Amino acid sequence: MRMAACGLALLALVLGGCTDDRVRPSDTLPPTSEPTATATTEDAPGPPGYPFPPEALEYTEAGALAFFNYYIDLLNKTTETLDSEPIRLLSGPECFGCDRQVEMYNTDRTAGYQYEGGVLTIAQDTVGVQLRPDVQGGPGALINTGGTASPFSVLDSAGVAVPGRVYPGYDLSVSVSIAWFAGQPSWQVASLSLVVA
Repeated sequence: MRMAACGLALLALVLGGCTDDRVRPSDTLPPTSEPTATATTEDAPGPPGYPFPPEALEYTEAGALAFFNYYIDLLNKTTETLDSEPIRLLSGPECFGCDRQVEMYNTDRTAGYQYEGGVLTIAQDTVGVQLRPDVQGGPGALINTGGTASPFSVLDSAGVAVPGRVYPGYDLSVSVSIAWFAGQPSWQVASLSLVVA
């Protein structure tokens, strides 16, 4: 199964920085033109307007995988608007990769930039999920998978590629650790790594 995502914004960070397709609407996020009942409920887990899918509300391997897919889709959505707030709300206090990503989105949005390309394809049959007792001092999960990243360009307000911010496609190794908060219930990204394979 292919999943489009804005993983290349993260790849840009890994390399020191989405070709022909804009990122597509996801399967796990509600359509922006059709609000859902849970999207407006104050106690719904997840950033405002982006409630967790029901299957992600459990501390199980399936729940961790559902959150991972949701998070990847949310990254995908973020490239359309460069609004980093949903990602920030799902980032743990010590997630360095998350902080750098949020900063990049904010800087690029302020500069009037937009992203082109950057499709991260995750082969679901390569995803490994391991529940762990030691993520941010409590229960969580470690998710590892392979992926491919299509070419990615950052464009200025005139639609011209920003020098030094055009990247070819890559094979990637993806590793994400997520923390579980049973009282909410919800997940939070504790660490995020995309490494060129």
